[in-house]
Amino acid sequence: MWVFGYGSLVWKVDFPYEKRIPGYVRGYVRRFWQGSTDHRGTPSSPGRVVTLIPYEEWLHTYGMADPHKHSPTDCCWGVAYKIPDEKVESVKAHLDHREKNGYQIFTSDVYHPDGGKDAEGNDLPVVKDAMVYVATGDNESFLGPVDLELMAKQIAETKGPSGWNADYLLGLCHSMRILAPHAPDPHLIELEKAVLDALEASRHSSATSHLVLPHGSIREQDLEHLRSLLDVDIKALLMGEKAANKAASLAHEAQNGVGRVSACTPSVDGQNIMLTVTAEARTVTDETGHVNETVDTCVSFVDQHGRTRDLARSVVIVDESDR
Repeated sequence: MWVFGYGSLVWKVDFPYEKRIPGYVRGYVRRFWQGSTDHRGTPSSPGRVVTLIPYEEWLHTYGMADPHKHSPTDCCWGVAYKIPDEKVESVKAHLDHREKNGYQIFTSDVYHPDGGKDAEGNDLPVVKDAMVYVATGDNESFLGPVDLELMAKQIAETKGPSGWNADYLLGLCHSMRILAPHAPDPHLIELEKAVLDALEASRHSSATSHLVLPHGSIREQDLEHLRSLLDVDIKALLMGEKAANKAASLAHEAQNGVGRVSACTPSVDGQNIMLTVTAEARTVTDETGHVNETVDTCVSFVDQHGRTRDLARSVVIVDESDR
C-alpha cells in the first residue's frame, strides 16, 4: 500500500514505512479550506488545514471566490510512502483515526519529473493508485474560501490538541521549499506571509492582545528571519537521503550494529545559518536470525543565535528479508 501526503503527512510522519518518494498528483487544487476541530483547533474555535479540491469542482464552484489562480496543468507536490505489507492494516487504522475529521480515501497516481515517459510522450507515474485522504466540500467541517486576512487571523490564533495552527502552516510551507522549490504554490506563499504578519501585529496591537505566538517552535525573536531562513532546495532532501544510506552502510559493518552520520552545509542565503543532518541506523538480529533495520534521519537548521529547528524527520523500518 502506498499513501500520498500533501499536508502534515509530509513533515509529521508517525507511522512505519519502507520507502518514500517525493512527487506530485494532478487534477487537484490544495487549499486551507478544511476545518480542524480535533488537531489544530477545537469545536468552538476550529483551525484550518489543507484538503484537495478536484480541479473541475474548484473551477466551477469556487474559482470566482478564490484569489489564487490555478491552471489544469498545475500539480500538487507531496510525498508518497510505501507501507510494509505486514503493517498495512495497523497503519491504515492509524491514519483513518488521524484523518477522521471529514476526510475520505481517494486514489491517485503520483508523478515525478524523472519518472520517464511512455511511447506517446506522456509522463509515467512513479506510484500507481496511491491512497490519498481528501476532505470533500460536503463534509460538515468544510470551511471553504474566505478573505485571505481573515483566514490568516484564524490560523494565527487557533490551537488544538496537536498544537498551534500556525505551526501546521509553517511546517508545510518549509517542507514545500525543500521538496519543490521549482514549483512555488501562491496559496501557501501568500497565506504564510499573511499569518506571519498577523503574528507580528499581535505584539503591537492591544486589540489583538489575545493572540499569542505558538510556544516553543515559533518564537518572537525568530519572526524577522522566518521569511528568508529556508531558501533551500532539494539539496536538503538529498543530504538527508545520503546520510541515511551512509548510516545504514556503517550499521551493517559495525559489530554493535549501529551507524551514525552527521553533516552540515555552509550558511544559507548568505546568512549565518547552517543546514544540518543527523542519521542513525540500527541493525538488529533476533534469535531466529531475522534482521531488521531502523534508520532515523533528521534535517534541521541552526540560526545565527545557535537555536535549532527541525525541518523534517523520518524514521524508516526495513525488514531485511524484503531487500
